Amino acid sequence: MIELKNAVNEAKIKLGLSNSELSKLIGHSRNYISETLRIGASTEKQAEITGKIKEAVSVELVSRGVGVSNEREISDLRAVLDISKGLNKAYEKGETEYVKKIKNLSNDLAIANRDKNYMKKKLQDKNAVINWLAASNVFFILFLAAKCVGWV
Repeated sequence: MIELKNAVNEAKIKLGLSNSELSKLIGHSRNYISETLRIGASTEKQAEITGKIKEAVSVELVSRGVGVSNEREISDLRAVLDISKGLNKAYEKGETEYVKKIKNLSNDLAIANRDKNYMKKKLQDKNAVINWLAASNVFFILFLAAKCVGWV
């Protein structure tokens, strides 16, 4: 019952709702939370209500633009930490599947960089040829103009 009371109080603080508003938020009649706290409920029912309240609080906070609850952020960080630990263990053990995948990705990145530099060089070469052609055409046009005028 303590966990349910804590969840109700936390929801009321975070969202600024009364018991009846919180009851409606989780899809029940307005007296549902008050009656459940007064009469009591089985352990399973308390856990179910607590879960609904926590989910409703998270959804409501996100819809208000407040952000994701701290519990979600903590679980996301734990997942990243677990992946990191797994990669470290794999690296310590030697050539495992994860290490091979990381090396393959690293090789793919190196190949992509090499290809990018090659294409950049080709583009620079094309620009140099275009510039040379433009310069030689200008020279040719000036030569023709000078010949027409009689300077040459």
